[in-house]
Amino acid sequence: MKKIISLILCITLFSPLFLIFANADTAITKTEAANLITAMCEFKEHYIKTDDGYVFLGGLPSTPITDKTVFKRLCDVLNYHQYTIDLFSLLDGEYGKLSFWHEYIKEFMTDDYVENNLDLHHGLIELGDKVYTIDPACYSGAPDFPTLCGCGLTLEEHITLIDNDTVLLEAHFDGYEPTKYRIDFEHTENGWRISGGAGVERFMAGFVKYEAQNPETGDNILMIAVCMAVSSVGIAYGVSKRRASGV
Repeated sequence: MKKIISLILCITLFSPLFLIFANADTAITKTEAANLITAMCEFKEHYIKTDDGYVFLGGLPSTPITDKTVFKRLCDVLNYHQYTIDLFSLLDGEYGKLSFWHEYIKEFMTDDYVENNLDLHHGLIELGDKVYTIDPACYSGAPDFPTLCGCGLTLEEHITLIDNDTVLLEAHFDGYEPTKYRIDFEHTENGWRISGGAGVERFMAGFVKYEAQNPETGDNILMIAVCMAVSSVGIAYGVSKRRASGV
């Protein structure tokens, strides 16, 4: 009986400490948040991490498409029909599989977010279980995503912890005042992962479903900018290509 009473007392006395330590283990740190946000930022800048370091999407091996039906479907996905077929390619090997990109993004985002919100349509274009790409001239120069303030501070110094799984990240669109964007995290069996928030809608615009994006993020302006880029740069691209081939 004395042993039982002692056990109850121990549980009563020490359980608050256990809760404190448990909560400490599941509270994200600035460093952990910064690492995940860095991965997200690199991806939204169209870079992926490989064994050889970060590689720009435009540098990935790919094969130009020739199927006009596929070309039309790609234009439908992008909601723009002034492209030329020679701008599109199917990524080679594993890069051309949607499952590869899902697994890659799950390294910094939750499985649930990837499976329910992911929809590649900017630089990477998903069509069924395949992933295509378009010439970088059509997307890399558009003023689309927010960036850090450029003030020389580290990414961690741009982060404000709100609670155990929420931060504010200070960033801005070119020409606008810095804004603090909310980013949510979830502690999974694989560690911390980004799970959503207004910051994700803005930084990952073009990689998530249109309906998941905030209409105030400037997506319409983005599409106009992309279209203008394709109209001008795309024509120059085609001309330079013909000159190089002697046509």
